[in-house]
Order: sequence, then structure tokens, then C-alpha cells
Amino acid sequence: MTTVAAAAFPFQEQAEYRLLCQVLSATEGAAGRSADWQALDEAGWQRLATLAEAQGVAPLLSRCLPPGAPAALRGRLQRSYYISAAFNSLLVQELTYILKAFQQAGIPVVVLKGIDLAVDLYSDPALRVMTDLDVLAPYPYVPLAVRALSRLGYQKMAENHAHHHVLLHGGPQRQVPLELHWSLVEAFHPNTAGDAHALEWFWQHTQPWPRQAAQPAAADLRELGALALTAEANLLYLVAHLLQQHSGEGERLVWYYDLYLLLQRHAAAGELDWTALLAQARRLGWEGLLDQALHTLEERLSWPLPEGYLAARQALLPLEASRAAVAPPTGERRPTRTSVVWRGLQAQPLPRRMRLLWDLIFPEPAYLRWRYRPRPEWLWPVYYPYRWFDILRDSIQTLVKPESPR
Repeated sequence: MTTVAAAAFPFQEQAEYRLLCQVLSATEGAAGRSADWQALDEAGWQRLATLAEAQGVAPLLSRCLPPGAPAALRGRLQRSYYISAAFNSLLVQELTYILKAFQQAGIPVVVLKGIDLAVDLYSDPALRVMTDLDVLAPYPYVPLAVRALSRLGYQKMAENHAHHHVLLHGGPQRQVPLELHWSLVEAFHPNTAGDAHALEWFWQHTQPWPRQAAQPAAADLRELGALALTAEANLLYLVAHLLQQHSGEGERLVWYYDLYLLLQRHAAAGELDWTALLAQARRLGWEGLLDQALHTLEERLSWPLPEGYLAARQALLPLEASRAAVAPPTGERRPTRTSVVWRGLQAQPLPRRMRLLWDLIFPEPAYLRWRYRPRPEWLWPVYYPYRWFDILRDSIQTLVKPESPR
């Protein structure tokens, strides 16, 4: 996959999206811009709430409403906050059990993404909407980790078809999805942390979790031996997750807000080693992604490009040279999903290749229920032909037009 310019998505042109950006740039202690609430009519308020829910920022919006906001909308957003608070409390409790099990089994573990950010960056963990837990373990420890999780009642649902994590469900009534990673992004992607040498850099840039600056309520978690990525490594990972793993597709404003808070915490205090960060981004082929993410933050959340970043970039080779090395020139075509998967399969030994193909075409029913969220749930078998049609469509596109337009 290649990067898709974030600004190309239509919903970002909506007035309600711009208003959300204004609101978020004024929360969590930021200076921000004043929000233009007067521009909203009754339908606009409803569109704003729906968009906030879709973008994962409804609990944040619930804390920022003006006195004149409609009572029904205020209640709707408050429900989003309480739902997030309840589910996040469940995730923290389950993570405690998981980390204790890993500690007893001697499994190194890094806490990733939502739960790490909620505890470390947000003034209230309920403000960070989450849907699952993400942890990283070294690949040789994965079978041991799966066994430890099964003893806690977690059931293996599926292995990601690109094989960078195992999906398990557990907790009360199996409500908690857990992604057990051994790579930070999909191993099929070129220039990713899927190879051992790149991933080793991230393991070298870890620190005890939760960090000392995290909320006092998280103090008990510090005794469980978990790790977190340092600020530099976390910034690189979050950028790659957004713009390479997801290629900008299905992006959520909360992911940009995570980056915003991370920079607000560490860049503003001069705690980021931009020279080391940019050097590693260049080695991974992620320098263009980092530049795109920072410019998007400047555009949407009024976060200026950090002076340290500009100085470090100036000291290195021109950014355009490194970007040209990892991105096709304008007018070239980007790989389809089929071509990306095919290249990844060719790099695998035959038995593993056949297993990956089987998992891709015939995933387990539990995976279909989790991936497609059918309503009602008993409709899950319908998603097999839906999935096959999607694979066939992309395969035909690859054969007829090998590269889709950039």
C-alpha cells in the first residue's frame, strides 16, 4: 500500500469537521482556536454529533459543548462518554490480568496504541475511545503468549492475513478483542518494521510503562513489567499506523489528535530527539509519512511544525530526495491490494504461503463477525461471498489495470 493524501477525503471539507478540529485544538489545555458554534442549525448539531462518534472524539466533544447546545445532543454525547468510561475500565482491568500472566511467563511485552495513549496522554482515559487492546511481543514468544492468554479464557479468533498479529477475544462474555502483535505494521508492506532489524530499533527504544508522567491511578500497572515505546518511537509508529498501515483509508480524527497530544507533551518541552527520529524515519522509508502527518496537524489542528523538526530536516538531505526514493513520481500508479499480497506471498516458504492464502480466503467465522460486524449477527455467513467478491474484484483490477491510479 502507499500513502493516500489525507486531505483528499470528502468529509474533511464539511463545516462540521472543521468545527471539530477547532474544538479539539482548544481541549486538553491547548491554546486552540475559538469554535464557531453559531454556524450550527438543528441539523448541523446532529451532523456534528454523528461525525464526532464516527471519528472517535465524541467523549472529547461532550466536554467542550457551549451552554446553548441542544439538551438532546448533550445527552447523546454524555452517553458516549459513559460508554467509553465503562469499556475503558474493562480494558484496563483485562490488561492488568494479561500483563500479570505475561510477567509470570517471562514474556517481554510493549503496550501499544489506544490503552497506552489513554493512560499516558489524556487527562481522563475515558476521553480516548478504544475498541480493543494492542500489545507487542517478540515473535518467538508468541506461542507462549497465546497459551498464557488461553489460560485466562482468551480464544484465538484469527491470525491477520498479513501475519503481523493474532486476534483473540476474552474477558467477560468475550467482549474484549486483543491484538497480539509481533510486528508493528503488516509484514507484506515494503519498508516496514516487519523485518527483524527495523523492529529491533523499536525494542531498543522502549521504557517502563506506564510512564512516570501518566495518571496516578495507573501507578499499580508499573509493577507488571510492561514496556512502552519512547516518544520518538511512538511518534514514528503512530504515523506509520495511520498513513502506511491504513494508507489514510478509514482514518479517524482521534488518531491525529493522539499525535497532537504526543507532540504537545514532548515536542513543546524539547524532549524529542528530532535528528535521531528523522534518521530512523529515513532508514525505514517513512520520512515522507512523517512530513505528511506533521503538515496535516498544522492544517487541521493549528499545530505549527516543530522548530526542532525543521532544523533537523534542514541538516539532513532534502526531504524530497528521500521521498522520491520511497514514493512513485506523480502520475505513476500505486500497487493494488492483490499485488501487495502477492509480493508478500512470494517471499514466504510454500507451506506458510498456502496457510496465508487459506486464512485470507476462508477466515474463521469469529473473525468475520469481528471484522464486518453483521447486524443481525447471524448474517455472518453472507460475508464469505462478500469477501470473495472483494478479492475477485481487486484481482481483476490488478490483471486488467495492474496499478490503480494514485
